[in-house]
Amino acid sequence: MANYDRLQNGMTYAQVVQILGKEGERSSVMESGGVKIEMYKWAAAEDGSDARLDAFFKNGKLDKKSQFALK
Repeated sequence: MANYDRLQNGMTYAQVVQILGKEGERSSVMESGGVKIEMYKWAAAEDGSDARLDAFFKNGKLDKKSQFALK
């Protein structure tokens, strides 16, 4: 949760990866009218829990984030 709180809108994917310590899994890409939105997911743990972080990048910059069950 502490790393989630460090993420700020406008950060690049590389900056987010640096904070989280690993690459995310790209789950979708949408393009329309010159706007590209990519969604990435990070599993919070490898223990099978459902905790995760989702990040949406608009034209390469963090635009929105959400989390589920992070501690």
